[in-house]
Amino acid sequence: MNLLKKYKQFFVLGMLLSIVMLVLLGLYFMRSAAIEKEYKERQNNLIKEYIDHKKERVTSVIHTLKENFHQENKLVEEEATYELKKKVDHAYETAHLIYDKYKKLKSKKDIQERIIESVRYGGACDEEKSLFISNFDANSVFAQKPESIYEALDVDADGRTIALEMIQKVRKYSETYIYTNTNQKTRELIYAKNLDLYDWFVGASIDLTQRYAQKKQAFLANLGALPLSQRDFFALYDKNKEHFVEKKVGEKFDDRFVDAVTSNLLKKSTWYANSIDSNYYYSDYIESLDLYIIYGFDMKKLFQK
Repeated sequence: MNLLKKYKQFFVLGMLLSIVMLVLLGLYFMRSAAIEKEYKERQNNLIKEYIDHKKERVTSVIHTLKENFHQENKLVEEEATYELKKKVDHAYETAHLIYDKYKKLKSKKDIQERIIESVRYGGACDEEKSLFISNFDANSVFAQKPESIYEALDVDADGRTIALEMIQKVRKYSETYIYTNTNQKTRELIYAKNLDLYDWFVGASIDLTQRYAQKKQAFLANLGALPLSQRDFFALYDKNKEHFVEKKVGEKFDDRFVDAVTSNLLKKSTWYANSIDSNYYYSDYIESLDLYIIYGFDMKKLFQK
């Protein structure tokens, strides 16, 4: 009887211990699950913070470089505008000085020839800037560069008849600035002003191509000098020619990634996430260069031990 009683006590005690163990085991798994969940949440938060930080940095760097490039090009145009106006105003003043000096002494033809000669030899002709005089019937009176578009009725690379456009604007506003893309694949700025003599107008042009090219090279050099970590990549892509102008990668990126990047480019600032290779990349379009900047980073090894 006593032995049976002891067995019952051991059985009850065993049941109680089993229940306690099951409770403790359940609590352990619940706690482990909570810890695992908390760990994953912390990891996801860290990943999000890392991605947000990288996005902010990349976007900021590229925006700053683009803005600097825009300002540099704007400075080129402002300098050219000043130089052309100074040159044309000097020719204008010289013409009026000659006219005022000889209007009662010389014939109209003689005065016109003196004005042309003063422009020809006093205009400081150079490779970039050249003076011209034309009448409002689109006939050239004088040009330091006879082949220039502003003394012909030919159209430029954009289909504009620059001579007629210039005449219309000078008649209406007395002066005008015109940008033109020539058929010689140059970018020119023209300034023309009513001479207020003999139904003539005087002007000058400047080839901006080389100046833009210098700014472009400096901009590309700055882009190429961007610091890269082992998980970063950077590229300049010409979509028209379907090739990379420049490409720098911290690690090897396979063809799938290259195809994914180059097939989805938009002419606006855009972030992309490549789920295949765990890459985030940013593209931005530079209209003046007709190029895409691509900058991004690889997430695959970020939290691997």
